[in-house]
Amino acid sequence: MKQSVLVAIALIFTLAAAASSAEWEYLSMAGEQCLCISADRYHPRVLVGTIEGFHYLDQPSGLWTNRDWDGWIGREVHAILGHRSYDGWIITGRENAFWKGYLEVTEDLGVTEVFSYESTGGAIVALTQRGHGVDHRLYACGISDIVPGEFLVSEDGGYTWTPSSTCPHYWMSGLGVGTGGQVFVSGEDMVWSTGDHGATWNDARGNLPGIQVDCLAVEPHAGDMLYTRVYAGNATGLYTSTDLGDYYDTILAGGIRKVAVYPGADVIVAAITYGGQIKLSYTQGVIWTDETGNLPGTPVDLSFSNEDGHLYVVTQTDGVFRTPIDPTSAPDIPLEATARLSAWPNPFNPKTQVLLRLGIASSARVTVHDLRGREVAVLFEGFMEAGEQSLTWDATGLPSGVYLARLDLGGESPAASTKLVLLQ
Repeated sequence: MKQSVLVAIALIFTLAAAASSAEWEYLSMAGEQCLCISADRYHPRVLVGTIEGFHYLDQPSGLWTNRDWDGWIGREVHAILGHRSYDGWIITGRENAFWKGYLEVTEDLGVTEVFSYESTGGAIVALTQRGHGVDHRLYACGISDIVPGEFLVSEDGGYTWTPSSTCPHYWMSGLGVGTGGQVFVSGEDMVWSTGDHGATWNDARGNLPGIQVDCLAVEPHAGDMLYTRVYAGNATGLYTSTDLGDYYDTILAGGIRKVAVYPGADVIVAAITYGGQIKLSYTQGVIWTDETGNLPGTPVDLSFSNEDGHLYVVTQTDGVFRTPIDPTSAPDIPLEATARLSAWPNPFNPKTQVLLRLGIASSARVTVHDLRGREVAVLFEGFMEAGEQSLTWDATGLPSGVYLARLDLGGESPAASTKLVLLQ
């Protein structure tokens, strides 16, 4: 059973979550019609998209700057992103008065803006960029009901964009980049990924229920790409995958409109529910608290800031608010709930790396079984330190087929498991 212990614990604690009341600090923008928010990961500012442009907060000074084009139509900013390498460089995904999407780029925080792309369909609703190494490609996607949706790639800071001709989605909702550069896209066809900038696509839908995915967040890891964690939310709940979309665990029941992950801390995730509640977990979704607190109005988007350690939320018309995040307040959770198991490549021939992560040092046993339950390999047996481990499985001599890697920590059921596909 795939991470059965984790799922059970998640459901128990979700139902019994403490009704914590966050104290939200009002910052600005009451009365503005806001559409999105993005705390810049690489520069000390928070960016807010509106129906006429954008505003931004300079976090060191606390000053806000208005870049709305008052009185204009067709300036709606549905996605906004600060470029990793250049201060003052902001890319905006918009929708014009004719319901087409377009992109603009500015090098001077919006004093001057350059039109860079017009889509064939609807609004550009998501932007992201690679965050590791020297490759700083930008990615964008949009909504379309009449033509194939556009997955776009820019290699020059947002001045020119190249659409993928093979994107599986029409209606798209979110983007995220994993540690190894794998780009995940959510939408009406759920979740897909690409490792070659949209030339080819991998099915990352796993066992998700067959309805559109409304939001997506990807948590990259400083090590191997296998420790990328994908969060996908839709009308039925919030789901997470640690094996690049092969299998998803349910971590929060009920409709989820937005999800965000704290940069640099792989245990903190926040979500906006269909009912307008703010849910927060310090434990990768095992234990949740309701942090709606004194937040007024209707929240429309949220973003974590690693600059000042706050969760920022923008409401529809009541302004921007923030509340502090304290990673040290994470509650203790059972050992089994800290275990993760994945593999790459998968499918493979004849070798694969089975990777696992333990939150607490423990005696452990990692084995591989065929579909009849017979043990075909022992990859590890003994005491394992907390952290990440990589184990090689050489399946030479075994027939093609589906196998199961198991991590046992002494309980009645495996703490984690993952499917392995051997193609000889």
